[in-house]
Amino acid sequence: MVGFPLWMPELQLGLGKERQRFQGRDREWLFWYDAAGNRYLMPDERIAKAETKTAEAETKTAEAKTRADQAEARLQQLADRLRELGIDPDAI
Repeated sequence: MVGFPLWMPELQLGLGKERQRFQGRDREWLFWYDAAGNRYLMPDERIAKAETKTAEAETKTAEAKTRADQAEARLQQLADRLRELGIDPDAI
């Protein structure tokens, strides 16, 4: 019995099959695999993965900006309070 993916050492690639939906067709497709058995992604899968990573990075950036804005507002509140107490926060 041949294992899947079928490893071809001279190419350093494996060839295997999976049932997938691609361009409206649901059937078994042949795919390339790396030495660890990971399937190489199809172009539309690579695009979707990149878009997901971009969206996640944008979300993290927005969250970090929100935290920085909150910290800046809190710092301003503390500086105002010190001024109310007669202390110059810039002289500390």
